[in-house]
Amino acid sequence: MALLDAGDHILVPASVYSPNRKLTTYLLSRFGVTATFYDPGIGAGICNLVQENTCLFWTGSPESITMQAVTKYIGGHSDVLLGSITVRYDGIYGRLGAARQVIGCGVSPRDCSLALRGLQTLAVRLPRCYPSRGELPS
Repeated sequence: MALLDAGDHILVPASVYSPNRKLTTYLLSRFGVTATFYDPGIGAGICNLVQENTCLFWTGSPESITMQAVTKYIGGHSDVLLGSITVRYDGIYGRLGAARQVIGCGVSPRDCSLALRGLQTLAVRLPRCYPSRGELPS
């Protein structure tokens, strides 16, 4: 919501987390934002879905629902729900931060402490995710 205006178009992976799909279809659409849900394995074919008003590509880590979200790797103990947003530019970072403050979403101190606890056991847990390879993911 920090990056969109009425009339914008976004590309969203078909496998997006269900509450995010609802955000897109029920809330953003009410404010004039249209979306195309794409197969995350589409590769270069995503170029065919770009419209003149496409302003956002929503992506996610492969298999994020099953193993690669902050909830799974960083948290790691099935007692915290977390995610992350990665941006390249300070301007986008500022817009996201300002929207977060207005909307009121944030991570609680308890969730932060659970994530820090999870980081302490990450080196022990990761090799168990890849036992046949005997190595950490690259």
